[in-house]
Amino acid sequence: MGTSVYDENILTDEQRRQVEAFKAEWQRASAAGDRAGMDAAHRAAESVRAQAGYSGEADGGGYTQLPKDRQTQYTGSRLASYQPQTDRVNQVYDAAREAQLAQLKSAFEANNATLEAQRAEIPLAFQAQRNQTAAQSELAGKNFREYAAASGLNSGTGGQAELARSNQLQGDLSALGRQEEAAQRDLAEQITELKITYQNAVAEAIAKGEYERAAALLEEYRRAEESKVTASQAQADENYRTWSAGYQMSRDSVEDQYTQWQKALQEAELWAGYGDYSKLRELGVDTSSYEAKLAAANAPRTGTGSEETIPPLGTNDWFDYIIGASEEAGQAPEDFLRSHKSDLGITESNIKTYVERLEAYREAANAPRTGTRSAYEQALDIIHNSNVSTIHKLRYIQDALATGVITDAEAGALMDEMGR
Repeated sequence: MGTSVYDENILTDEQRRQVEAFKAEWQRASAAGDRAGMDAAHRAAESVRAQAGYSGEADGGGYTQLPKDRQTQYTGSRLASYQPQTDRVNQVYDAAREAQLAQLKSAFEANNATLEAQRAEIPLAFQAQRNQTAAQSELAGKNFREYAAASGLNSGTGGQAELARSNQLQGDLSALGRQEEAAQRDLAEQITELKITYQNAVAEAIAKGEYERAAALLEEYRRAEESKVTASQAQADENYRTWSAGYQMSRDSVEDQYTQWQKALQEAELWAGYGDYSKLRELGVDTSSYEAKLAAANAPRTGTGSEETIPPLGTNDWFDYIIGASEEAGQAPEDFLRSHKSDLGITESNIKTYVERLEAYREAANAPRTGTRSAYEQALDIIHNSNVSTIHKLRYIQDALATGVITDAEAGALMDEMGR
């Protein structure tokens, strides 16, 4: 899986991260020789590219636009984050502000009414005092005139006394007027101060309320941002779990397919051992090497260190030859096969199989025979048993033929019976 300019320019940041992770997995699988892991990683990366509408082709570095029915969309769950409740916060602080302003207004109106009532009473109170002063002055004048008449004082003395009394009255009335003005002025100042205090209280309440509102809104936005960060981290984890699960499913599917292919290949190789290469061709395998190997194995060849001819591979004579040659060389059959595998036309991978068949051949050779007919009938029962896999049926025929339990003709008939 190579680096693709299409991945860089078409995929989103999240999709690129996923593809890069699959590329790294492909590299690890490649280094370990894990073909199934490589295929799974490639398919997982392709599933991400399919979301963007294209394929990276076999090596991941190409570009082929996919038809609409093959384009996929990411279906992982989307996690919600906290949304700032600004409308609710504003409603709460608007209501609190209105309540506080109403309370201030009510207190102001009550205090103002008291002062206005006091101001209305001032003229009445001072008018009463002026009336009382004038009355007292008039009474004092009357008393003086009566006293002067009784005492025989002349008119000049009475006139001077009257003038003095009049001056005193005017002075008293003027003093009362000044006191009234002072009282009115003092009350007016109180009313003005009350209004200023009320207006300041209103402004302070509004400013404090707006500050608290701003702080509350800021806290809402802070909570929302923290929630976005948390949700983003959780979303990344969720996305990873989603594509990781998909990757594992893809890998399991590839491994299952690979296992099935391996089984099919083993079965096809068994059939190839009998000269039938059709199953190998169905799997897309080039059969030329198999045909050459089988021809070489069945061709006459010289022995290991002598001029004797090695019998055809897998026949009874071949097993007899291996037994005798290994005993003559002082080696176990498995060691003999391994040290002479190139002369014998076998590979390291199938040595164990030939050792097992050799042991079966020995046991069959030493066991009492019941006749090939009954063995052939038993083989037919196995061939017709639907619970036995094809590959096990083929191995049974091979082992029975190798141990001499059935003849070449019977082996051919059994193969025909299987429909091959």
